[in-house]
Amino acid sequence: MTPITEVLPTLGISPSRDDPDFDDNAETMMDRLPPLQQGMDRMAGQMNVLAVEVNALSQAANQSAAAAQSAAQAAGASLWVSGQSYAPGAPVIDPVDLFLYRKRTASSSGTTSPRLDPTNWKNVSVVPDVAATLADAATIAWDAGAVQVPTIVLGGNRTIAAPTNLTPRTYVMFIKQDAAGGRVPTFDQVFVFPDDIQPQISLEPNRITMFSFICDGTYLRASYLPGYTR
Repeated sequence: MTPITEVLPTLGISPSRDDPDFDDNAETMMDRLPPLQQGMDRMAGQMNVLAVEVNALSQAANQSAAAAQSAAQAAGASLWVSGQSYAPGAPVIDPVDLFLYRKRTASSSGTTSPRLDPTNWKNVSVVPDVAATLADAATIAWDAGAVQVPTIVLGGNRTIAAPTNLTPRTYVMFIKQDAAGGRVPTFDQVFVFPDDIQPQISLEPNRITMFSFICDGTYLRASYLPGYTR
């Protein structure tokens, strides 16, 4: 933004008629008037330039706000508001970069925008195909915003919990038996199988069953193929 750099000269102390040097002081003040007028003219020009820039910035800000609101509506999300509380998985649009983010931690409010707060917000506008093996546990957790191609090695009968940070897209999952085999997974209700029948996966040791999910953002509708050896 253009700065105002003009420094105006001063007129000094107004001459008094009681001052014996009144004529000289008045003449000195009169000599200072033209430079003051010229400086004021230059300052006025700089202020006009600044006003044009401020108006352009205001218009750009309004356009940006409108674009952010449109992006939020198109994504089925809300525009992020500082200080507002958001629940886990809540979708928001950052008003600056216009990317879609989802809350990745417990319900809370904050004043740091999602683009600057990766601890609490996951950028889901561009979802890379990241493959990783999920940690084995009695209930297996899956952050779908971080891993899109998960592998699960069953160390026992396991529950596959509802994934967090789901987005509308396709996911692929590999479920592998350990060296003992015979492990049976139970899927959360967000995993939807034909006729609502839990899948019959390969139970032989080290065998792999491949799942393909089409996600609408809430449910994972599945098809699967058992019997892979590698």
